[in-house]
Amino acid sequence: MDMSAHIKTIFEQAERHSELLSAHLRVLVFAVILALVLNISAPGHHHHQSMYALAGGYGLLTLSAEILAFRRFFRPWLPWLFVTIDVLLLLGFLILMSLAMEAPLSAILGIPGSALIFVFIAHAALRHRPWLIAYTVALFSTLWVLLIGLSDIFPVSGGEDLLPAGLQMGTGHHGLASEAVRVAIIILTGIIVVVSVSRARNCLFTSITQTRRSANLARYVPHGMAGELADSGLEAMWQGHRQDAAVLFVDIRGFTAMSEKLEAGAVAALLTDFRGRMSHPIEQHGGVIDKFIGDAIMGVFGTPRPGPDDARNALHCALDMVETLHGWNRERQADGRPAIALGIGVHYGQVFAGAIGNETRLEYTVIGDTVNVAERLEKLTRTVGAPLVVSADLLHAADEMTDDPRWQALPPQNLPGRTGSVEVFRLNIASLGN
Repeated sequence: MDMSAHIKTIFEQAERHSELLSAHLRVLVFAVILALVLNISAPGHHHHQSMYALAGGYGLLTLSAEILAFRRFFRPWLPWLFVTIDVLLLLGFLILMSLAMEAPLSAILGIPGSALIFVFIAHAALRHRPWLIAYTVALFSTLWVLLIGLSDIFPVSGGEDLLPAGLQMGTGHHGLASEAVRVAIIILTGIIVVVSVSRARNCLFTSITQTRRSANLARYVPHGMAGELADSGLEAMWQGHRQDAAVLFVDIRGFTAMSEKLEAGAVAALLTDFRGRMSHPIEQHGGVIDKFIGDAIMGVFGTPRPGPDDARNALHCALDMVETLHGWNRERQADGRPAIALGIGVHYGQVFAGAIGNETRLEYTVIGDTVNVAERLEKLTRTVGAPLVVSADLLHAADEMTDDPRWQALPPQNLPGRTGSVEVFRLNIASLGN
């Protein structure tokens, strides 16, 4: 399903849900109309009967709306039909009030019952359709102006004294001016509601689009990066780019031999515990988990947007992992379980960041010599007897002093699979006081 079809479906579902609320609100409107009819005490009994009939007709409309909403029956044209009937019934109600009170039709628009048009405008806004609101205002205003024109041709008089004092001026030049102001207020109200609903729809459209893009990207990118890449989209992912980044690998030493002695459930529990404990420092220091590789985790600092503290964040993350390991092992030993040994390797340099794969299986990751070096440094921890080995490039980028007692220089290393040596340092555990 494409984006526009997806959003259209969401709005259609919202309209279906709003129809039930709309039907309930009609009950309140019906109660107001009935109260107005019951409280009118003026000549013209036969007109009163017509008003009761009209109120009954609105009651039937209310009942029909409730039944259709309860049965979840909905068609796109249904709100337009209901709005048309609402406006026609309201105008009929106002005409009958004018006849029953023998008052000028123009004056009736000033009584409380006429304010129902604002309720109908707000009612139309529930459907999230700006054009439906505009139609409601245009239909009422047009028909009302036509009725006022007809009232000039067939005037009704004799009931002005039944109206409130403030409405007895509703005839003549001043009455037409007052009528124009009232219609203008209705139109202005409609415009404001149309603009408000349109803005709300646009904001919702933008939000849904952004969420949809992020959800699509979340299938291909590490956790936490989908939102960052949503604006650029898949094309930028396919194209990729080169940048500097810090890459970290952390691995459980001797996991294969350990897993052979454990039950399947215990192996799964160990991996879950390991991933949970070691993922937290990566995310806490602004990194992203590129992937889980069995009993190893690959973390990246600086994607999709590099920053000046990427190397420092990666270094602090690695040191926190060592501290986390000590706390984890204290818990394990207190429970009578063997301690866990980890190997952590971190390097800083240029990587290629982008989408790797095809349309059916796509992965956003980083590749390049920097990744290979970081993975080799993690393996080097097994032979140098330290939980953490880092490159000199990482320490320099992090503004870390290489003569710090925490770091012990190792001989330049010729790592497998690459030419040239790498200057590396191991963490001196004794300097940490553990």
